[in-house]
Amino acid sequence: MSKPLHPEPDRGPLIAKASLKAAELLGVSDPEFARIVGVSEGTVSSWKRGKGSLVAGSEQYRTALLFIRAYRSLIAIVVDKTAARA
Repeated sequence: MSKPLHPEPDRGPLIAKASLKAAELLGVSDPEFARIVGVSEGTVSSWKRGKGSLVAGSEQYRTALLFIRAYRSLIAIVVDKTAARA
């Protein structure tokens, strides 16, 4: 079987960064975020420094994706209610 012309990019660093940003905006502390995603506080600290990332397909990767989706859903609800009041 031949290799694909354009291999799938590693999205682990992007998902780590996006989930960290969502946690920050929601006021979730690093220890809380580490417990939610299922990693150590040291791992969260490493991600913040741009070292290491999530492994695509891992349980932590899927949980981080769900965390981002939850954040986006909450924002959509808040923005919708704010717009309705205006």
